[in-house]
Amino acid sequence: ESILLWQRKCEDALYSLLTLGARRPVWHLASVAMARIISKGDSISIYLRVSSLQGFLSNARRNESQKVA
Repeated sequence: ESILLWQRKCEDALYSLLTLGARRPVWHLASVAMARIISKGDSISIYLRVSSLQGFLSNARRNESQKVA
């Protein structure tokens, strides 16, 4: 139950690491940590986080393609 109290704060911190452009080993560890937190806590938040990350990746691809063009 204590993990539920801190789940949102931890998810926010890990999400920031992922979106700020951490290097691959840090990105991997943050992803694994987020998956474990979600699996132990409130699993409904996985939909919110996946949606946010998909939007972030979509915007990153769009920006990259604009730089090339």
